[in-house]
Amino acid sequence: MHNVTAHAVRNGKTIEVTVGGSLSNSCHTARIKDFYPGGSIVYIKDPGAAQVFIEETTKPGSNLCLMILVPWGETVSIPDKEHTKVEIFVNNHEVLEVPVVEATSEFIVIAVTGTKNRCSIIPKDALYLAIYSKVYGPASYDECKAWVASNCE
Repeated sequence: MHNVTAHAVRNGKTIEVTVGGSLSNSCHTARIKDFYPGGSIVYIKDPGAAQVFIEETTKPGSNLCLMILVPWGETVSIPDKEHTKVEIFVNNHEVLEVPVVEATSEFIVIAVTGTKNRCSIIPKDALYLAIYSKVYGPASYDECKAWVASNCE
């Protein structure tokens, strides 16, 4: 995966992590496979960070692939009231570490340009891929969440 970005926002006892990136070609796919804490991964000793595990694979039966970067993004909610950073892994290799931002900051809503698909709430000063456009904000996290619920697919 190329150009991996992530944003982590704590809202109460939950961290909402939005991860984005570009897949190598049209035959690749990705998904959030697991997360820590609260997923199926268990550690004897806490690693000191919340974690998101992404699996990137080739679609079965893919014979003809467009050799273009394909945008990808997904959000996961992690039950976690303590960690202050999130580590992002792609195919079990750490690619990024981001701080957890408290939901008291100002946020914006971004979506794939020209659509209301793949809406994500991110801190207002955060960087995001050029395939996204700001569609709402800046506003509080709760205002952004309400806007997403009524305006995004």
